Amino acid sequence: METQRCQRRLTYLVSLLLTLGLPITGSAAPLLYYSIDEIQLGSVTTKVAVPRPFDGIASSPAERVQAVLGQLRALRPQIYGNVTADTGDNFDVSGVVVVKAESVSEDNRPMVSAELFHSFALCGMRELRIPSFSSTPITSGDIAYPALQAVVYGWDALPPRQYAGVLVDMGSGQAISSAEFYDRLKKRDKSLSDSIIRALQTNNTVAKTRLIGGIRELEITDPVSLLLPLTEDVSPEVKLAAIAALDSNRADPRVGAAMEKVVETDPIAAVKSAAVKVLIAAGNRKYEVFAVIDKLKDPNDAVVLDAVQKLVSSNNSAVAPALVDVLGHGSVDVRDAALKGLVALKNAAALELALGSNAASPEMKISVAKAMTGVEDRKAIVLGLSHLVTNGNPADATAAAEAIGKLKASEGQTALISGLTNSNGGVRQASAAALAEIGALDAIEPLSVMAGNRQPGDEESATGAAVRILRVQPLSTVIDRSKSNNASVRRFSLMALSGFAEGGRNRTVVGVLQERLSDTEPTIRQAAAYALARIEDESVANLLLSLKTDSDPKIREQVAVSLGWSKSPAAGDVLAEMLGDSSSDVKLAAAKSITQQKVHKPLDALLQYVSYGKPEVRRAVLEAIATIAQPTDNERLLDIYLTALYDQDSDVKSHAIDGISKIRDPRTVTGLSGLVIDPDDAIQKKVLLKLGAMKDPAATEAIARALFDDSKEVKLTALEALALSGQENAMKPLQEFIKNETDTELRAKANSVYDQL
Repeated sequence: METQRCQRRLTYLVSLLLTLGLPITGSAAPLLYYSIDEIQLGSVTTKVAVPRPFDGIASSPAERVQAVLGQLRALRPQIYGNVTADTGDNFDVSGVVVVKAESVSEDNRPMVSAELFHSFALCGMRELRIPSFSSTPITSGDIAYPALQAVVYGWDALPPRQYAGVLVDMGSGQAISSAEFYDRLKKRDKSLSDSIIRALQTNNTVAKTRLIGGIRELEITDPVSLLLPLTEDVSPEVKLAAIAALDSNRADPRVGAAMEKVVETDPIAAVKSAAVKVLIAAGNRKYEVFAVIDKLKDPNDAVVLDAVQKLVSSNNSAVAPALVDVLGHGSVDVRDAALKGLVALKNAAALELALGSNAASPEMKISVAKAMTGVEDRKAIVLGLSHLVTNGNPADATAAAEAIGKLKASEGQTALISGLTNSNGGVRQASAAALAEIGALDAIEPLSVMAGNRQPGDEESATGAAVRILRVQPLSTVIDRSKSNNASVRRFSLMALSGFAEGGRNRTVVGVLQERLSDTEPTIRQAAAYALARIEDESVANLLLSLKTDSDPKIREQVAVSLGWSKSPAAGDVLAEMLGDSSSDVKLAAAKSITQQKVHKPLDALLQYVSYGKPEVRRAVLEAIATIAQPTDNERLLDIYLTALYDQDSDVKSHAIDGISKIRDPRTVTGLSGLVIDPDDAIQKKVLLKLGAMKDPAATEAIARALFDDSKEVKLTALEALALSGQENAMKPLQEFIKNETDTELRAKANSVYDQL
């Protein structure tokens, strides 16, 4: 009968049996029963008996029969409600089950016969009698539906599980009966153990967890050596199972060392807690504070708060991951204490966990991110900075972007690219600069968007960053990008090509740029001119010079730039002429190039623009004048400088100070003296040193006035200026200063100067 039944069975791999809903509870053993279901086999739909797992306690075959019938009653109460099964007093020997099923209708008898026959067979039944169905025992020939054969994996069949009537898959296509499996297991069969242990090398969390639970049933020379690596598994469930299994070997030094490592490095609080319990049970008191972790789950807020405070006060950074779990606690006090503890303990792994935790609020995550920037772990630092770029306030986001740039941390590229669209211009521009520092080629297109958004400073910032990025790429990449469909990317690429020209020796680059000077798109022409103006080659300068009257002021501006390094004898005359250009940008470029050339000829032309409306032009003009002026120009320049000393722009003042300081005239001292009380500290300090360098007694009074400034730095500079001047008339104001000054550093400096005089 058994042979006939097996021949009529199909095979069904019940993978882990978990897929059919088998829970794991206590010492209950997994049992099976069969139910008739419709399944699809290829193109055929048919009804078969499908094995169903359930958890139950049945210590004998007779008890399993009753447990199985109970499952069928629960499944089909209308059919099995009045059905009973009698196994007699000696079922283990007789194998006979007698079923009373008078209430079952004729239509349902084939299904009931099949379900009972297949289910009871798993319990050791050898003969089934249902008198209301047949006067003779039910045999396999009477069963209308075949049964799928349940197959479980070897690791799934380990005790405390105890399967009956199933096949056990041992791998490599080999399957054995559950009876053989448990017989060989009982005999400590080494080959059986080796086959099962292979599951530890897989990524199957359930397999490894189940195997660990039954590992003592296997023939293994040193179970500890197998379990130790699993305490570092990626799965918390596997780690917990391994720790639990190792507890029986807690006296083994290897186990103690492994548990200490778990406590110190594992980010999961529950795993730490399990390891701590093993250590404490082994007599290791070093980690007793970790036992407090369990109290973080207490329903009493006061208990949780006390636990948090104890963990933090331990000053052991390894406890920090446990604090992450209470960031979402219902008590504000608990949340605040946990956050402060996390920040104070500076555990990089825990901070990273908190940053990704759903329990932490956005405000908490900002605090966490700031804390991450102060740890010694580069990954954590960059993660924290990246979070601040994308989520921080403008000041924090700007500073974070700058920090990523200084670190040249390519890991922060995604956050920086996001920063390019920030609503704050400072964040956008700092992100662009940082992307340039790390040479992020992927940022070129996002930078092209930023360059076109018409926000103050964005075009210049985005363009400068993109050009810097492209200049560190291979030449072939830049030339390829110069053909992009994106006009801004083409422009960036052409501007970057100047860095590959090798002073004009790379004629391929020069040729590409020269060709684009004829482009119909103005921005492309401008980019080509920009790049050419930075290739210091006279043939290139002559090429650009031919465009000095071009209708596009941006082209003319680049002509002026190129004349700054050109060795052409006509450079000075052309620059003087270009100062009269209608475009202030051209004027500015011309003035800067005159400073670079250091030629005297354009002086008269420069003097016409010392009062020009745009401060950036005035700055460049005053700097050029101060650079190229000769002693013979002093008389006519003195009044110009004196006027410029009181310009509203500090840079104009600074250049005027440089120029007038070269003119020895009483009016120079008078003019400079007025700036000793300038609101700009930098101007104050500069003019004080210039007055001191003149070594003129007339300057002493002005310098001495600065001794009573509010700024300590200005006072120190005034003392330095008096020492530099070396005038005796400085002694009296120094005495008064020493008498009244309370700052010990300033008094010491003043005494030193006094002694020198």
